[in-house]
Amino acid sequence: MKIKKRCPLIQLASPRSNVCVECSIYKQSLTSQPDASAMEIIGQHTQAAQQMRLKYKEDTDAATEDNLVLTIDYSQNFSLPSTFETPSELYFLSLHWVYLFGVHSASDNVNTNFLYSERKGRKGQQRCRILLMLAHTGMFKRVRLHFLVKGHTKNACDRGFALIRKLVARRNCWTLQHLRDAVETYKNDQNQDFFAFGVYEAKTCI
Repeated sequence: MKIKKRCPLIQLASPRSNVCVECSIYKQSLTSQPDASAMEIIGQHTQAAQQMRLKYKEDTDAATEDNLVLTIDYSQNFSLPSTFETPSELYFLSLHWVYLFGVHSASDNVNTNFLYSERKGRKGQQRCRILLMLAHTGMFKRVRLHFLVKGHTKNACDRGFALIRKLVARRNCWTLQHLRDAVETYKNDQNQDFFAFGVYEAKTCI
């Protein structure tokens, strides 16, 4: 790669690199001979993240029609207009923010995405109150909320968000409808391109 030849000291983060801010701060603060307290702090943080990750996997594996397990998360904000060749004038304008809220159902492995602009609402913790409301009104017998450890929040919604951002990056989105079309394209591609291996094996293997 040309960038490695011209800038040999620059390191590009790999997909497996640690992106947790707290972990990075802890590791940078450690000296060549770290004391026990510093090691204990970073150990507690990583252990809590690992335990929560195992709990998340256990919950998703145990999902059934009667035991609904939902993963909810916000994607990184989209801005309108969004073009793959950004005109220089857009750098001096205040762009319009669009929010993407995703809900993943572990029982049927289906993503549901909600797209809305900043004119209609903002990000907030109302989603937690909505889940509690579902329990109070009797739609669910019980609602339990689990939060992943900060910096280690990779979840099922992020896979869909990454694919949507790739689709948006390939096209010009000037309006909210254009952005919605990109999300719909992901929905159609997901239904067509991803299927159970058993179905593939039955159709193609003897």
